Amino acid sequence: MYNNSGAELWTALAEKAYAQLNAMGWSRAGLTGSGLNTYQAISGGYIYAALGHVTGQATVAFAMTSSASSFQQFVWAHNAGKMIGFASKSTPASSSVVGGHAYMVVGYDARFQRVQLANPWGPEYGILTLTWQQVQQNFQYFDRTA
Repeated sequence: MYNNSGAELWTALAEKAYAQLNAMGWSRAGLTGSGLNTYQAISGGYIYAALGHVTGQATVAFAMTSSASSFQQFVWAHNAGKMIGFASKSTPASSSVVGGHAYMVVGYDARFQRVQLANPWGPEYGILTLTWQQVQQNFQYFDRTA
């Protein structure tokens, strides 16, 4: 019996299954690496596709704008319990943000309007806490489940 509360086995199994689905052409048709059963073949991609594959739900994309509308859309989605992912700019303003990478929202502090983002590649367990202005400076769009 597997008994290691400090490890998440299901994520490794899901990743391997996704690579095998890719080999059959089910998950990333038309993208680089489609049809290959390797982890490299499933590296990269688009947030909307990952959200759709993981949840089975439709997704909606929002461009980061200087207007209040993108912030209002984000707050609504967070309060509604939607899964949200941000795509960083290729050359972000902050050295703490990896360029051209996906970040998932793991928290939002409405009082101070701070967004908590997770990046598995980042230091400090990949957690960044940014103001909305910093989010606008470093990210080009966000996707959410519908």
